[in-house]
Amino acid sequence: MKNFVIAASLMLALGACATPHSKQVREDAHDRYDRANAQVVFDQANQSFHAGQFEAALGHIDKAIVRYPKDGNYEVMRGRILLEMKRTDMAREAFMKAATLSPTSADPHYYMGIVLQRWNELDKAAAEYAKAFELAPSQLQYVAA
Repeated sequence: MKNFVIAASLMLALGACATPHSKQVREDAHDRYDRANAQVVFDQANQSFHAGQFEAALGHIDKAIVRYPKDGNYEVMRGRILLEMKRTDMAREAFMKAATLSPTSADPHYYMGIVLQRWNELDKAAAEYAKAFELAPSQLQYVAA
């Protein structure tokens, strides 16, 4: 009986030591699964967007964002869809969120510049275009904007 108690105590101690690591491994696996699943739905949104099916594209991208809200590219796509649907207020919010999620990405600033240009806020639009160019100086469309 004494050996059983010692063995059980040892197993509990070893299990307790492995628990944080095991939990992290499970969380990492779930994160990879969510990212992969979201990417599939993002690809569907992109296809619908390029086919001019904006409502379907918006539905897909919203699902991708729910599945993996950490990717700024998903918010950029959401903003682009909303921009095409002439929902500029909502597009602006998506681009702002994308800039927060991906601070080194030029795309949110470029598209924010488009929104601001449509609102005739030209100085603010120019600042966003300049920020996009600063982040990606090799992208000629940012220079042209």
